[in-house]
Amino acid sequence: MTSMTFHLHLANHANKKGLFPVMLRMTQNRKSKRLRTLVEVRTAEWNKNKECVRASNPNSEWMNEVLEKELRMAKDVYLNLRNRGMDTPEKVKDNMKKGKRSPSFMVYAKERFAKMAKEKGLDNLEVKALMAHSNLATTQKYMGEFDTKQNDDALSRVFRNKKDEP
Repeated sequence: MTSMTFHLHLANHANKKGLFPVMLRMTQNRKSKRLRTLVEVRTAEWNKNKECVRASNPNSEWMNEVLEKELRMAKDVYLNLRNRGMDTPEKVKDNMKKGKRSPSFMVYAKERFAKMAKEKGLDNLEVKALMAHSNLATTQKYMGEFDTKQNDDALSRVFRNKKDEP
């Protein structure tokens, strides 16, 4: 059983904005699969040797965190598949794509509302009435433990005033 290698590199072609998507390349037995990440940069902003975004990009810290998270996720998926004997680059790519599906805005809004209601001390029946659910189990699904910090941080960056930025 051979191991799989993971590397980050820029795509061969720029997009319409002139930015190059950062690709995650997974190789095993000289067979590779590439998966596009969320990060896009200019060639001058990419450090090929360190496989990261240079500090000259104002968003380099955030972008490098995203890339590290993608690498960790790929390695975790690989280890999980290897334990089941299904560790091919194609299977890792397919599993990573499945994991990227994000909930719709309405699902996020319902989860966020339920979390806020729970933090304010409302019980499940009150939230059930506010959310117009006919079944308490549906409300309890939204009242469960979930982490909206990543989405909250992203939304705060979007709506942050220019005056608030350092």
